[in-house]
Order: sequence, then C-alpha cells, then structure tokens
Amino acid sequence: MAAGSGQEQFLILARNAHGKACEALVQQVLDSKTVFHFGELLDVPSIAELASAPQSQGHHELLRLFAYGTYSEYQARAAALPPLSAAALGKLRILTVVSLACLSKVVEYPAAMAAVGLESVREVEELFTEAIYAGLVKGKMNQQHQCLEVESCVSRDIKPGDLDYILATLTNWRDSSSDALQTLQNGIGLAHSENARYDAEKVAFDELVKQKKEAMRARDTEDPARAGKQPSYAAPLRR
Repeated sequence: MAAGSGQEQFLILARNAHGKACEALVQQVLDSKTVFHFGELLDVPSIAELASAPQSQGHHELLRLFAYGTYSEYQARAAALPPLSAAALGKLRILTVVSLACLSKVVEYPAAMAAVGLESVREVEELFTEAIYAGLVKGKMNQQHQCLEVESCVSRDIKPGDLDYILATLTNWRDSSSDALQTLQNGIGLAHSENARYDAEKVAFDELVKQKKEAMRARDTEDPARAGKQPSYAAPLRR
C-alpha cells in the first residue's frame, strides 16, 4: 500500500472541523494505518488553532510529534500529552524506524530496539516488516548480522526550521555540480584541442614522409645505382 494514501479525506474533514471535532480527527489520523505524513494537516487553519487553546494543545503536539518526532521523544513527554492507542504507538514506532533508515543504510537491531522501546528481536523484525510492507522502507533484514539493510526510504515531514538548511544544502550541491561540470567541459575542450593538434601534426608528418619518398624516387630515376641496380657495360672486343 502506498505510504500516505487516504490522507486527502482527512484534509477535507479538517477544513470543516473545529474544537473537539478537530481533536477527534487528530486521534483518527494517528490511528490510521495509511497516513504517515502530517505536514499538510498541520497547515490547515482549524488544526493550527488547536495549538492556541490550552485544552487542545496536547493534540496539536501529538500531531507534530508524529510529523517530526520519534517514539523516545513521545515517551519523554507522555505524561503531559493525551494517551495514544496501541495502533498509534505502533505507528510512531514505525515512523521512528523510518527516521533511523533515513540516517543510516544499516539499522542494527540493538539500536532500533532501544529507539522504539522493544526488548526482543522478533518484535523489532515484525516492526521492520510493517515498515517495509507499508512502503516506507525498502530493504532486507540480515538476521546473521542482526541488522536491517536499507536500500531506500521515504522522507519524514520537513520541519519549517529545516527549510533554510535544506535550501542551503541544495544550493551548495548545485554550485559544486556547476564547478564539476565546468571542470569537465574544460577537460573536454582540452582533449579536443589536443586531438586537433595531434591530427595536424600527423598530417604534416605524413606529408613530409610523402615528400621524402618522392624525392628519393626522383633521385633513383636519375641515378640507377642508388636504386640498387648495376649499370650496364658493353661487352669487351675480341682480338
């Protein structure tokens, strides 16, 4: 199943919900097995309003945690936040696995177990399997080396404060790529110049060889001895 499918229906509902209805909608989103990105929901005005009301701030914080945070962050603040269902906790663990996969191509079992609060290999392997089947992570489990080998993964929601860093990183990459391309083009231009010089020198050399051969043939015609031929002599007279 494609990651994030089903989000549109929640966006439509969020635009027309307020107060307690918004809080209930947030709970539904967190429990949903198909929604793994929450940035667009956080941008909906009625959802943003939750942050300004003391009685609903917790739901807004939960949505932010699912968008940008991890299981351990939730655990550190659980006492001040609304409780999560087993389904929501499971999803937050999956999102935490995605965060680990984004940071490293090899996610070791012990590191994952510590990050998601699990104590057995079987449980963490089931979690990896859920992340893979949800389309969030592409990879395979290496049971011999006790790790998840990541080929690729989806990205988490981008924090507003991270946009400047991402733009700066992309700008640096663009500039580096431009420099590399210019260096490559200069190298290609130099190679073309060298090839042209070589071709010109070869033509000049071939012409010189041709002239030398023609000069040698001309001398051979004038002097047979130089061509390796013996000059002819008249037979001696008999007495």
